[in-house]
Formats: sequence, structure tokens, C-alpha cells
Amino acid sequence: EYILYFHPDTNQMEWLGYTVTFGKDATVDDWHFIKYDEWTEVNGLLLPKKLTWYNVEDGKPTDERNDLRFKKITVTETTLEDSVFEKPESAVIVEMPEIE
Repeated sequence: EYILYFHPDTNQMEWLGYTVTFGKDATVDDWHFIKYDEWTEVNGLLLPKKLTWYNVEDGKPTDERNDLRFKKITVTETTLEDSVFEKPESAVIVEMPEIE
């Protein structure tokens, strides 16, 4: 599950709240939070230069855990060939067991 939090004045996304439910049928109430910050315009797109993960107490973000900074952000209008996304010959597909 995901929740997007927007600044009330600018309507710009500031936070992403998410839960991890891989392999589970039910929803969980274990929320994690990432703050999106230092927005910059690149070829007409607004992109964050910094993502910060937060520790959580009582379902709310408390203090910074770690962050990731993007450097040399580029956006191209070049369309990639479908072959770029093809599985390499040497790759092996591993089937995931069904989780109950």
C-alpha cells in the first residue's frame, strides 16, 4: 500500500508512506516513510535530488535514518529499443515459490 502526502499550498509531493506486503494476502499496519526533497527541474520534469528514509514510532516518521542524493540527473527524449529490455542469453529465470 502507498500513501502520497502533498504540501497543502504547493500540491507538491513531500512524503511517501508505504507498507510491505509481499507474499501476504492481508494488509499490514507497519508503515515506512520516505521524504522527497530538493526538487529540481530537468528537461521540463520536476525530480527530487534527495530521498530520506525515516525511523518510525507509533506509525509516524521521527528522525532521519539514511538518505540518498542523486547527482548528475539527466532525462532524455531518446526512445530505447525494445531489445534493451530483453533478457540476456546467459540470464536464468528463478521461479518464486508460492507463499501461503
